[in-house]
Amino acid sequence: MRRFGKMISLLLAAALTFGMTGCGNSNQEETLVIEKEDPTELTFSWWGNDERHFYTLDALKLFEEKNADINVKGRYSVWNGFEKRMNTYMKSHTEADVMQINFSWIDLFSPEGDAFYDLYELTDVIHLDTFEEGDLKYGEVDGKLNAVPVSFNTYAAYHNKDIYEKYGLEIPVTWEDYFHAAEAMRGDGIYVLGGVRKHVMFLLISHYEQTTGKQVFSDDGEFMLDEQEIQELLLFYEKLLDEKVLMPSSMFERNVFTRGEVATSVAWITDAGNYCNPLKEQGTEIGISGIPSVEEALLPGKYLKPASMYAISKNTEHPKEAGRLLRFLVADSDMAELQGLEKGVPANKNAMRALKNSKMKDDLQYLAYQETMENREDMRLIVPCMEQEDMIDVFMVTAEAYLNDKQSLEDCAAEIKAAVDDCIKK
Repeated sequence: MRRFGKMISLLLAAALTFGMTGCGNSNQEETLVIEKEDPTELTFSWWGNDERHFYTLDALKLFEEKNADINVKGRYSVWNGFEKRMNTYMKSHTEADVMQINFSWIDLFSPEGDAFYDLYELTDVIHLDTFEEGDLKYGEVDGKLNAVPVSFNTYAAYHNKDIYEKYGLEIPVTWEDYFHAAEAMRGDGIYVLGGVRKHVMFLLISHYEQTTGKQVFSDDGEFMLDEQEIQELLLFYEKLLDEKVLMPSSMFERNVFTRGEVATSVAWITDAGNYCNPLKEQGTEIGISGIPSVEEALLPGKYLKPASMYAISKNTEHPKEAGRLLRFLVADSDMAELQGLEKGVPANKNAMRALKNSKMKDDLQYLAYQETMENREDMRLIVPCMEQEDMIDVFMVTAEAYLNDKQSLEDCAAEIKAAVDDCIKK
């Protein structure tokens, strides 16, 4: 409406000026000066690869076409180093008006819920009713909505079905199945299972919880294992490596799955395409399942989290305009078509509706989402400290010292206990 208001004002001014000069009043000419209001300037920050940068920049142009009173400047880069820069921006209060954030950053930057703008104050601007009420709880702190989810993420197991068929095996479901498959494959130098350090740590946590019925981390982020329990977890890790079920994480990278050196990779569902598309292009058939489990598990040992979220700076000078941009990013049908499933299966109902009219049902990520989210009510929210890079590094590096015979089991467990507790306190 503001755009049309400006146009009407300009037309009126022209008419007035024409009328004055047309009456022959040359000695009483008047000049009508009209001040044109500048568009509101917003900044939006995100990380990602070139594909994400290209479609996001296209989307911002589209947003400006639909909202002529707002200009948006992008602030973007690859992931490496982004969190450190974000930390600097937050401390200096120079963060973007609207920003993509990780779920764990709410706990990191806003433990009291006051570091981001309370989106509940923009309920009608953002149209929060286009989210499931329960999904908004993931961005809430002390009754304040710090962020909204873009999509949800959990771990899935991606299987090279050709390898399993070669050995006459079914796709593994239980840990027993994985150990059985290792007996057949290890003589040929093939590992059954592989993942990066973070994913391996989650597998160990999952198995421990399934077999003991005890949570490794409390809902408040406390590390719940004592030294004896850590030893039990380490012994299972050692067994996985000794029996060639699990490829050492130091050897694992995505291409070993493509090359057929690993039969199953564990990764986020949002990474389904990255892991599986190269194999599909080679004509390999892919299977998708949940992560390994045990029969009659005492706890599910399965976790989920918002894959990424959008927040608004508490320091923004234009909260309503920022709210309009956020609404466009999560709910606009054109934006949804541009983004597709690159950021995951959307949490917003409008975006999901737009994508259901596309070929989403054939996408590997959507298939992984359906396969793993079927029993979402059994999944536990990832505790933010579980994703702290320094905590994961301490846990895995110290464990490897024992596995490489550089430290005793008892000393390793004691060091992990002290180091993880220290990381969490920080």
